[in-house]
Amino acid sequence: MSMRGHDLIRAERIRQEMSEHYTRAGDVGRAHELAQAAAAYALDGILDTTGLFPWDEKYWKPKDARRNLIRAGALIAAAIDALEEADE
Repeated sequence: MSMRGHDLIRAERIRQEMSEHYTRAGDVGRAHELAQAAAAYALDGILDTTGLFPWDEKYWKPKDARRNLIRAGALIAAAIDALEEADE
């Protein structure tokens, strides 16, 4: 049985934290950027996302539609965490 969407998103968020060293503390104040990056990944291949990705081009690594949606979901989770951290 394959993993469910929320499990894939959680695994990607863990990968971002462990492999890329992104942290909740480091994401505070960046919720809008994280959401914008999520939108870029979610819409890649559907709409022209030129200029939507908020960070340097070296960080833009789109893949297939499934993988892009997983990344988008993980970025949305990070954006929500950033807002939660800011409120604490």
